[in-house]
Amino acid sequence: MAAQGTELDSTFTYPPPHHQFMMQATPNLITSTPSQYVQQSISPTNQSGVPFWAQELLNNVQQLTYRTVEINNKLEELQQDVRPKIHNIQDNITVLRSEMSQISLEIKHISEKTEKLESTILQMEDAYIQLKEDMVNIKARSMSNNLIFTNIPEDQNENPLDTEKKVRWFMVEIMKLPAKMVSEFQLERVNRFGDRRKSPRKICVQFLNRKDKDEVRYNAKVLKDTNHFVYEQFPTEIEDQRRKLVKVMKQKRLEEPGIKMKLVYNKLYINGSEYKA
Repeated sequence: MAAQGTELDSTFTYPPPHHQFMMQATPNLITSTPSQYVQQSISPTNQSGVPFWAQELLNNVQQLTYRTVEINNKLEELQQDVRPKIHNIQDNITVLRSEMSQISLEIKHISEKTEKLESTILQMEDAYIQLKEDMVNIKARSMSNNLIFTNIPEDQNENPLDTEKKVRWFMVEIMKLPAKMVSEFQLERVNRFGDRRKSPRKICVQFLNRKDKDEVRYNAKVLKDTNHFVYEQFPTEIEDQRRKLVKVMKQKRLEEPGIKMKLVYNKLYINGSEYKA
């Protein structure tokens, strides 16, 4: 089709070829006479009267035209093939954006729930701590009338009644309390506790009246130079706190001899002010 549209006119007078073409086409050009030069400068032609160099140029143009059309056709085919894929990618991107937006909302919702959950956990932890403190206080109140006696001899198969008799004897003979006073003490419960292999075990005495318990505790100072001890009973949590405070008291006495200190329940007072760790 392109060849038909580019037929050369045989009646057209073509210009001579470029001088470079002449040098290549006629390397053995003889220029002895002007007539001979003119005669050899005339371009050779084909049967249609078209110079060979023009025909060659035309052929090159036709090949370029064919190539251009071929490339354009391939580009069009490629475009037709790629266009649906691009649309598909764009659709996928739209879907992904929608999903990402939904995920972002879900993450925000989860984050809000997490914050609420963390707040709830903190509240529960505070409530648990408060509950533990309340339980310790309840245990402490139930022990408020209790005294612990140590190093009172223990008999094999000793029963609670025998233990009570030994405690009353101890208060009269060792602690030097009036016998009449001791006989009037109302003891609600007297029992030994601890590992049976470690004899004698400690004795827990629960007084019915707080006044009687305080009377015995105040008189426990007479046991200072003995191997006997009489002290108040506290929950384990309070005992641990008091044990740490006792270490502080000992250290303070070494640093400042004569310093005034008082241990009350789970609080230490130094020169009238509460000690803070």
